[in-house]
Amino acid sequence: MINILLVLARRATNHPLLNEQAKLDPERFRVVTHCLSGDRPLFPAGSRRARWYSPRAIAGLKKTIADEGIHIVNSHLYKPTLTSVIAAGRARERPAVLSTIHGLGSGRTWVRRLLNRYFLRRVARTVAVCDAVRQDILDANPWLDPEKVVSIPNGLDYGAFPAEIEKDAARAAIPIEQKKGFWFGAVTRLQRGKNVHTLIEAFRIVADEFSEARLVVAGDGPERDRLEALARSAGLGDRIAFVGFRQDIPRILRAIDCFVHTSLREGIPLALLEAMASNIPAVASDRGGIVEVFGQTPFGFMVNPEDSAAIAAAMKAMISASIDERFAMGQRARQRALSDFSADRMVPALERLYETVHRDRQSR
Repeated sequence: MINILLVLARRATNHPLLNEQAKLDPERFRVVTHCLSGDRPLFPAGSRRARWYSPRAIAGLKKTIADEGIHIVNSHLYKPTLTSVIAAGRARERPAVLSTIHGLGSGRTWVRRLLNRYFLRRVARTVAVCDAVRQDILDANPWLDPEKVVSIPNGLDYGAFPAEIEKDAARAAIPIEQKKGFWFGAVTRLQRGKNVHTLIEAFRIVADEFSEARLVVAGDGPERDRLEALARSAGLGDRIAFVGFRQDIPRILRAIDCFVHTSLREGIPLALLEAMASNIPAVASDRGGIVEVFGQTPFGFMVNPEDSAAIAAAMKAMISASIDERFAMGQRARQRALSDFSADRMVPALERLYETVHRDRQSR
């Protein structure tokens, strides 16, 4: 039995990707989850605002490693990796550490590049969620052994997608007065890098030509107030609905006709995969792992996320497409998600990696 510890920065209401990664073969693996901080951490391992070098966070993680007899620590995101390397290095049994990187820019500052030289050398494997992230890691850290940087694409269980509800019923709960027309939707964190302000500008261009177009934005974050003010100042207050953080994403997706994702820097966005599994065509950034998700499957349009006119043109093209064309795109999107970005592919790849790392650890 291999004991795996998944380390997160903080507890959230739901971690769909981590939920799937925890579904390893129970005959071979035991999975424990540890949060470094949060309102209600799974283990008492740090304050709400614990930093990666917090002695309390390190001590709490070290205690969990010892109490649970951990063989492999798999940290997710950058700062938990640093904490994990220190805690594992101080633990009696010295578990192997894996670092899963979800986005681009792992070496975007000189401080990170300096830290990487110390910490990533002590990581058994760096796991990228797509080939674009893997290449970004190697470009930023050319001294890394490429064989120790592996790509395992994100994958989800799509059993809840699409939601078993009629579109009219799904729209009824969304605060937009006009329930008919063509609805765009975005599910994203409302922070600057997600580039929602450019999406609002693009939608303004679309709305000038298509009076029945609407936009639903699900998600929360530090930019929410500014984005809502931007929508009002553009005269779109009654045509854009900011519905906040939602746990009924399948229902939200059922209400829309096209998914839009305009992030400036992405690995593989889970929200896009969920939209694809819901038979929804997409307009998305031509950045990072999104290019890999689209592949050779034309289920929508990829655009320059910094060009509001290009985003608007793609959105207009989606409105102008026939129902049959959009239906065909949606079918291709779902097939792509199920065939190449499912938990059924991701979990066995993780199991093989864990077994390899465990064998290496035992041999040492």
